Amino acid sequence: MNSTGSTASNSLEETDKLLHKFEIDYIPTQYREYYGTKRNNFFANIQAFPDMWQYYVRLDVIWLREIQDLNRVRDSNLMFEVDPKRWTILWPDYVNGRQRRR
Repeated sequence: MNSTGSTASNSLEETDKLLHKFEIDYIPTQYREYYGTKRNNFFANIQAFPDMWQYYVRLDVIWLREIQDLNRVRDSNLMFEVDPKRWTILWPDYVNGRQRRR
């Protein structure tokens, strides 16, 4: 085997250390190096920027909470809380639920 072939083989062996068994079994050889590099960069970014990683984790928690709130709206027995005082901001022609006279 030439030096290029052994280098590629060594690179693939290093990549396989980062991948799970099912990824090694099912991802074709020409893509495994890409996935290994992608996973390595992911871990490197978490280690290099832990504060930014924590920011994104917290942001995910907020998004998931907001999505769960949307799921509750599907219940027909629940109603939105309506504040008529805010209607003047949204619909200036209506005050306290009644149309304004001009």
